[in-house]
Amino acid sequence: MAITVEQTTQLIQLILNSALMMAIALAWWGVVWLRHSAIAAQLQAHQRRMAQLRGVEGQSIEQIAHLRQLRLQIQARYRLTRHSALVMHAVLLALVGSVFSLALRTLMGGNWLIPLALVLFVLGIGGLLLSVGLALLEFYQIGLLEEAAPGRARACRSPMLALPDADRVRVQQASVGVPERMAG
Repeated sequence: MAITVEQTTQLIQLILNSALMMAIALAWWGVVWLRHSAIAAQLQAHQRRMAQLRGVEGQSIEQIAHLRQLRLQIQARYRLTRHSALVMHAVLLALVGSVFSLALRTLMGGNWLIPLALVLFVLGIGGLLLSVGLALLEFYQIGLLEEAAPGRARACRSPMLALPDADRVRVQQASVGVPERMAG
């Protein structure tokens, strides 16, 4: 069975699409893995800090409760990034399987390999979206973590969270200036 030029062109496009998505998935996997490593280091540092504070007298119950809550939040972020990394492993396997089935199609000529490659490709894309969603949930956890931090000014935490306070201060300053102008 001879392969036509059109079929060859479509097969090359399918291989290129799969290879491009594999490169994107590999880059995202690197980002997720770095984030996972950073959170793991943060969790280990927090656990060492907790172990040091256990032996110190005079710690208030509120401080200990806050540190436990912080540990739980870091652990939740750790689990999210770990799941995101595991999903990315499956995504990479699916995309490699897609490219492999397309390569087999060129060697064996089995038309059933093309739908298999497309299913693996779609599963890889879905997994990539799931991994991005888990990363967004982890970033949401960062916002919750920053809001729970006592004694930190809102403007110091995040530029995105500082915008409402900056607008409020600007409005308050403008409203303070209006009565002074009216009185003068």
